[in-house]
Parts: sequence; C-alpha cells; structure tokens
Amino acid sequence: MGRIRTIKPEFFLDERLADLEFESGLPLRLAFAGLWTQADREGRFEWRPRRLKAAILPYDEVDFGSTLEALSEGGFVVRYSPSGGQEPGLFGWIPGFPKHQSINHKEAPSKLPEPPQDCSGFERVDDACPTRAGNSRGERKGKEGKGREGKGREGVASRAPRVPQVSQIDLRRELASLDCWHPNSNPMADQEAITAAIDHEPDLAVIVAGARRMAAFHEAEDTPENRRPSLTNFLRGKRWTQPWTPTPSKAEQRELRNEAAARAAMGHA
Repeated sequence: MGRIRTIKPEFFLDERLADLEFESGLPLRLAFAGLWTQADREGRFEWRPRRLKAAILPYDEVDFGSTLEALSEGGFVVRYSPSGGQEPGLFGWIPGFPKHQSINHKEAPSKLPEPPQDCSGFERVDDACPTRAGNSRGERKGKEGKGREGKGREGVASRAPRVPQVSQIDLRRELASLDCWHPNSNPMADQEAITAAIDHEPDLAVIVAGARRMAAFHEAEDTPENRRPSLTNFLRGKRWTQPWTPTPSKAEQRELRNEAAARAAMGHA
C-alpha cells in the first residue's frame, strides 16, 4: 500500500539525477519519487520490479527492472540481501530516507531487514529529496514539524559512513569523456577494468583526478596516440596513483639549472 510522502522544489534541480535519466533514457526522476511512496518509514522496500511498476508507472511502457538498476548504479537506491550475501538482493533501500522525510508517528515500524553495514557506502552526498529534517519516530515540535535532530534517531541513516564524492555513473562518464586513451581499445575489457576498479577503490574521485592528470600530461607532452595507455591498462595498473608531471620546457630547464648553480655558488662562498 502506498504512503503519503513529502517533496521539495530542490528535487527538480538535482542535476545528477537528471543527467542519469538523460543518459539511460529511463524515467528515473518520476520512478525515484514514486519509490518514496512504496518505501516504509526506514526507506526500505521489496525489490519487486513488476509490482513496483504497477504501483508507480502503471501506464508506461518501461522496463522497471532496468530503471531500478540505473538508480542503484547511480547511488540513489541500494539493493541488498538480508544475509549480506552475494546473491541478487531481495530488498531496496533509499539512503538518507528517514533523515529527509517527516514520518507520521502512527506509521507502522519497518518489517523488512536492515541493510548490511557495507551497503551504506553508496549513500549520496546530496539526497534527491532534502525535505525538512525529521526522524524515523516522527517526533516534532509545534506546527513546523521540526524534530530533535540527532536525538532518538535509530535505523540505517545513523550508521552511514563517509560518502564517496563520485558515483559509478560519474566515473564511467568521466573516463569516457577524456581524449587521452590508446585508439585500439577493447570495450569489453575496459568495462571489466572499470568494474574491478570500482570494487577496489572506495574513493572514485581519486581515479577521476588521476585520469585528468594523465590527460593533461599527454596534452602537454603532445604524446602520440599509439604511445598512450589504454583505459584497461590505466586501471589495471592503478596508474591513477602516478603524479603525471609534464617534462619542463627548455626555458624552465634552463631556469632550474641557473637556480641550482646560484645555490651551489652561495654554498661555496
């Protein structure tokens, strides 16, 4: 059964969600807002695409399973199993949901299992529904409905660890946009390398920063395309950790030599 939820105008200004929708060609914004009405007071829901589609987008010809996967890949929802195992998740969770929704105190407690601790690493920096602060118990003060923030709040939101600044979708888009790779690429190998990097590097912003440094290096060095690394080799070799410092120009090298000579002369004076 659906539930009444709140929405703020800021939701419609979420650029990341809009970009993800345009990239996937799926109605992600409407589907995401619809998920709030199907989630319980802790932001949990059963991962049942057919039933969710019937409740949220009954008149649309859309693959709701792909819609959920796109939201999951973008970090807007998390799919999990009650045991925390590797099998396909049976439940979904909307990070930050109890924090940003004002829950009616009469709403029944969640009957769904909590997400495992490691699931919450996908929580986004900016929730797509930053509604007024409330808590999972629905405690309020006066007519404004402002709860006692940080007190008595239980559940998933209080356990969320540090949030990565770059989502999986951002990483794939950034790497694809850089014109710095070897021309003979293997798309399948590239995708496998990206997936492996996502699994082993908790802060995806580090990979993006390293790739940008490498792109700037090759531009400054005017490196021929056939001497540049492929995306697969860049990721498998963890080459985003390299400084990628361009070679100084002749004028810069001459200035460095002069400075070194001057220091040496001062040392012998």
